[in-house]
Amino acid sequence: MLKMQQKSVLTAAAILGSLFALRCWQAQALQQSPPRPTATTLTVQPDQVRTSGDLVFMTGRTAENIRVQGIYRLRSPAEKQAYQQIYRKQRWMVTGTYERLQPATNEGEFDYARYQGQQQHIFYQLQAETIDRQTNLPYQLGDGIHWLRAAVQHYCRQLPPRLADHARQLLLGDRSESDREYQQELGQLGIIHLFSLSGLHVYSLIAGLYGITTVLKIPREWCRTALLVLLPVGCVLAGAGTGLRRAVLFSWFGLLCQCLQIRTARLDRFSIVLIGELFLNPYLLFSFGGVLSYLMAGGLIYCTHRSEWQRLWFLTALNLPICLLMRSEWHLLTLLLNLVAAPLFVHLIVPLTLIGAAVFPILPSLSQLIEWFFTVLMQQLSWLAQVPQFNFVFGQPEVWLVLLLLGATLHLNQQFNQKRRRHAWVRLGCYYFIALISIRWLPFGKVVFFDIGQGDSILIEMPFKRGAVLIDTGGKLSFQQEKWQERTASNRVETITLPYLKKEGIRSLDAVILSHQDADHIGDLAVLLKRFPVREVVYGQGLEQNPQFQRKMAPFLDRVQLHPVLAGSQLRYAGQKFDILAPSRPGLGTNEDSVVVHFQMGTKRWLLTGDLDRDGEQKLLQQPFAVDYLKAGHHGSHTASDPAALKKWHPEKILISVGRKNRYGHPHPDVLATYHTLGIPFETTAQRGMITWYDGYRSHFTYYLKKEPPA
Repeated sequence: MLKMQQKSVLTAAAILGSLFALRCWQAQALQQSPPRPTATTLTVQPDQVRTSGDLVFMTGRTAENIRVQGIYRLRSPAEKQAYQQIYRKQRWMVTGTYERLQPATNEGEFDYARYQGQQQHIFYQLQAETIDRQTNLPYQLGDGIHWLRAAVQHYCRQLPPRLADHARQLLLGDRSESDREYQQELGQLGIIHLFSLSGLHVYSLIAGLYGITTVLKIPREWCRTALLVLLPVGCVLAGAGTGLRRAVLFSWFGLLCQCLQIRTARLDRFSIVLIGELFLNPYLLFSFGGVLSYLMAGGLIYCTHRSEWQRLWFLTALNLPICLLMRSEWHLLTLLLNLVAAPLFVHLIVPLTLIGAAVFPILPSLSQLIEWFFTVLMQQLSWLAQVPQFNFVFGQPEVWLVLLLLGATLHLNQQFNQKRRRHAWVRLGCYYFIALISIRWLPFGKVVFFDIGQGDSILIEMPFKRGAVLIDTGGKLSFQQEKWQERTASNRVETITLPYLKKEGIRSLDAVILSHQDADHIGDLAVLLKRFPVREVVYGQGLEQNPQFQRKMAPFLDRVQLHPVLAGSQLRYAGQKFDILAPSRPGLGTNEDSVVVHFQMGTKRWLLTGDLDRDGEQKLLQQPFAVDYLKAGHHGSHTASDPAALKKWHPEKILISVGRKNRYGHPHPDVLATYHTLGIPFETTAQRGMITWYDGYRSHFTYYLKKEPPA
């Protein structure tokens, strides 16, 4: 009998394994060669349309049933209002072009294209030029949920801002219109999951309903039957996020088994849900939310024999390696905040959000009082997130070290003997120490050219992470807009620079050297100073007279030193010397006033010229220095790269920081022809993404992209 059972189990495992292999092959084939949409019709649901400033963002299906994203620029406030009041499924006739979502081009940068492809099966974005909105389509099964979500979205726009944020996240699982900076701070504190429906809220809701039915003497069977219907509907309405979906499926299976009088273990239900989810999406555990949700849920089942305090310690220890892998940092108050805040959010924040949203039309003063409470709460949480002593930048460990840390944590939970448990703690601490030194104590320096589009941002890392200097921050030009056109745009510092610094375990910058005043070089300076510790800002003398620079620096004068320089100045950080070759006289930060930096790391000499023009390059020829690697002046513009200067310096390689398909035509063909004529090889960030040079016994370059990303 036992052999028959074993044979059945092996047969079932073989069949299941074969099905999974086929499903994984299908999923991988789709990722590598997704179908390209060509249709000009797009079917969109009302809750899949969102406006931000003068842009409309949409998600829909083409006539070929391919899911795509779309973006369209609005022409008037009336047109914007019309897109904000869509309540029915519609079919649009669209003219525009389909483009592949662009992959990440820098280390540490969130790969939005990969995430959308793996988790949402969206590979293309429609750049819409015109949209002809046709008549509403007839209702079909499931459209009611989309209508209800759109109605709630519209209602939330009328609420006070903080209350609206909480209501959208709680009722819809939607953070698209939330304060991005506040969301980042909540993520830094490790409590962002408390602000939207998750397993904690689902289990509390079920327990609360059971309590109400007991008081009202309603049969539990009726409550179970109602929950079997309400849980899936509520899950879809609230956005069906990974954590919410897992909790609902887990609870739904448990309720179904109770109705059918089938006894199942929690681990069995957890395994069934995980297997089913992985079959539907083999890339489920490739996302931060997916792996963290299932790891925490599995860990909770794994440590049921522990006390509540021990369970919290264990789950925190289990959570830590994944957070370091994905975020590279850990807030020291995360454990305490989750212990204190979880009950607070379930019993206070959720009821206040629901009450404030519900009574706003009839008792706006009560909603405003709740708004005041949420504002105070936000201010306190923001303060906690910004206290540098509480935030530990660890760096990103290797995957094999993360697996080792997880294994050691699981082994620790199994040790009941006090002596063995102490040894397990020591072993775990040693593994974390190994992970730390593998990130921070590297005996070579780096020069990193960030791919930030049309702009400059270069990081110099000293050996053993003794120090780091950033030359320019990058940024975008901003233009005067009407009120209805304004939107909160993303910046390259938060999406590219800061993730890389934290990934490398860099906790502060010794200096930020500003080449000149242009927005594509220092436009994101204020964001960097606000979000990351910087000891001093170095700039060409005279720039401090520029009103725009004064406004940018005013909020940070109490914590950042200002250091004006002229030609002949020397800077030294963590033993690394930087020579300033220009400007020779004070200016206002124009291209001609660019700060020119020359330094030697290892045996190689670098020259970084900002946007210096040809006249400035010719003046540099009067100074005796050699160049091995040169950053092309002014992004390869014909106003720089003087042939006489290049001929004298004749660097081994030229690096060009430039944006893809930029409006200026950089790098200029004549400049590239000069490089070819002189036999000087060059690389551009537009084709190679992030470019990194490593110092050491065998210094070398690495390129994030092997070829130009697909159009």
